[in-house]
Amino acid sequence: MFIEPEAVYTVEQIRAIETACLKHKEDPIAPKELMRRAAQAAFEQLTIVMPDDEATIGIVCGGGNNGGDGFTLAKIVADEGFEVVVYPLVPVEKLKGVAKEAADDCLDADIEFLDIDPEVGFEEDVVIDAMLGIGCTGPLREPYATAVAMLNEADGFVISLDIPTGLDADSGKVFDDAVMAEYTVTFIGMKMGLLQGQARDYTGIIVADDLDLDDKYYEPVEPSCYRLLQDEINDALTPRMKSSHKGDYGHVLILGGDLGMPGAARLAAEAALRVGAGLVSVATRPEHVAAIVSGRPEIMVHGIDDTAAFKALCERATVLVIGPGLGKSDWAEGLLKVALEQDMPKVIDAGALDYLIKRKKRVADAVITPHVGEAARLLKMTAEDVQDDRLGVAETLCERYADTAVLKGPGTLIMTDDEPTYICDAGNPGMASGGMGDVLSGVIAAIIAQGIVAHEAATLAVYLHSQAGDLAAEEGERGMIATDLMPYLRMLANPEQTSVMESNGEEELPFDEDDLALIDKLFVRQEK
Repeated sequence: MFIEPEAVYTVEQIRAIETACLKHKEDPIAPKELMRRAAQAAFEQLTIVMPDDEATIGIVCGGGNNGGDGFTLAKIVADEGFEVVVYPLVPVEKLKGVAKEAADDCLDADIEFLDIDPEVGFEEDVVIDAMLGIGCTGPLREPYATAVAMLNEADGFVISLDIPTGLDADSGKVFDDAVMAEYTVTFIGMKMGLLQGQARDYTGIIVADDLDLDDKYYEPVEPSCYRLLQDEINDALTPRMKSSHKGDYGHVLILGGDLGMPGAARLAAEAALRVGAGLVSVATRPEHVAAIVSGRPEIMVHGIDDTAAFKALCERATVLVIGPGLGKSDWAEGLLKVALEQDMPKVIDAGALDYLIKRKKRVADAVITPHVGEAARLLKMTAEDVQDDRLGVAETLCERYADTAVLKGPGTLIMTDDEPTYICDAGNPGMASGGMGDVLSGVIAAIIAQGIVAHEAATLAVYLHSQAGDLAAEEGERGMIATDLMPYLRMLANPEQTSVMESNGEEELPFDEDDLALIDKLFVRQEK
C-alpha cells in the first residue's frame, strides 16, 4: 500500500492478542508483567505531560485489569518520588488476581487510598482514569458514573488508560457519559472505538504503545482495519514526465446538476481538475450550462436532454461520477440507468445512491460514498444502528452494492473486496457543510483517471480530502465551505513541488509560511 498504515483492532482481537501473550507455548508473558509494561508505558507518557516535578497525581482505579494498570502505575509513580493518591472504586478485599496483587503492593508502599467525594472532587494536578478501559460494555453503574462526572469537572489534566471510561471500544459510542480525557494512552494496539463515532470528543491526544510485544503475539490475529497515519502520497502521485499531455491523465465525466442544483456538479468537477485529471466534463441540465462554465471555464459542460447524447459522452470518458446534485426526476432516472451500465470505473454518490435501492443489483467497477444517513437508507436501518456497527455496515454495503464502499463520517472507512480495510480519522467538524462530499467524489475520480486502481484511489482520496480540510480549518472551522479546500487539494497533490519551492527559497509561494509549516508537519513520518 502506498501509505504506511497502523493496525486497528476490535476488543475481541485485542483479547486474542492478550491470550496469545499469556499462553504462548515458547515465550508466555505473565499477567503481572503485562500489567507492569502497561503501567510503565503510561508513566513514560505521564512524565511528558506533567506540569512540573512537584505535580500531584490522582489515580481512579476500577476493579478489573484497567484498575490493576492504575494500581501498578501508582506504585511506579511513588517509587519515582512523586506525590500520588489512589481512589479505588472497589474495596481492595474484593479485588481478584493481579489487580489485587497490585493494590496490595500500593498499600505495602504506604500509598494513600481515598474514597471519592463529589463535594470535594479531584484536587490533584493530574488525574488518571484507570476504571474500566475496554471492559465498558454498557451504561455506567455506581460508583463509576459518579467518578466519571467528577473527572469531567476536575481542574487537573485528565489522562485515560487504554480508552476513556464510558466509551465503547469498538464503535466509539458513548453509553450515557464518558471521561473527557485530554490524553489517552492505549495499550497493545489501536482500538476501533478510539477512531470513530463520538470518540474524538473524548479521547484528546491518543498515544498507542505496543508494550514491546514481539510480532509473534500478533500473528494469530488479523486486524479489522488499518489506520492511515501519513499522507506521503509521492509514491502514488509521482512527478509528471516532461513530455506528458492532458490525454495521459484521463477524462472525468460527471453526471449531475438537476434543476436548481448545478453547484454540486461544479464542485466535483473543479476538485477533479485541482487533483490532476487531464480533462473534466459535466453532463447536466441544459439550463445549467452557462452557470457552470462561467464559474470555471476549464470544465467542458454539456446540456443533455436524451440518453443517446449521454452515451456519446461516455465513450470519450475514463471514469464516471454519478450523483452530485442529481435529483429524482424522470430526466435523472433515465440517465442514471445508462450511467450505471457503462463499462468503466464509476464513483456513485448523493442522488444516485437512493436509486441503487430500487435497482437491486450490485454495480460493477464502482466506488460508493454514502454518509451515515445515506447508508441507513441503503440498508433500511437507523443512523444510530449504522454508527453502532460501522465496520459491519461498510462490509454489507460492499457485498450488496459495489466493489468499494467509503462510509463517510468521523472515522471514515474504506472497504473493498479482498483488500485490507482502511480507516481515516483526519478531518474536522468544519467539513460538516454542503458540498464536501461532492468534492470527495471528484477527487476519487481524478485519481482513478490518472491510472490508480479504484480501491487505492478511494483510500488516497479520502486522506487527501481530509488533510485539505484540516489545512483549510486553520483559518477557522466554523464557516468553512467546500471551495476552501481547492487550493490545499492542489498543494497536497504536488508534495514534491512544495518541497522544491521551499528549498529554493522562492519569494513568491502560493501559501504563506504557516501553511508550509503545517504541511511539513503532516508529511513527517511517524516512526513506530
